Amino acid sequence: MILEIFKISYLDNGIGIEKKRLKQIRESLHSPEDQEHHIGIKNTHKRLVLTYPDNPGLTIISHLKQGTCISFSIPKHKK
Repeated sequence: MILEIFKISYLDNGIGIEKKRLKQIRESLHSPEDQEHHIGIKNTHKRLVLTYPDNPGLTIISHLKQGTCISFSIPKHKK
């Protein structure tokens, strides 16, 4: 039984990611092909999805000149 969910977010106030590039990054997370770039992001996403059933993995939100937020959730199980 799940009691609560821990949500972890990394937020920066940098330059953000352009929409076209953000779309490419998000699509690469779900691609079955091996990646040359963003290997760490893809591996983290894949482990979240495989380890926690029904987990959507990483969520990436970014706006130019405002920054980027990468977040994910982990369930806390009752002992």
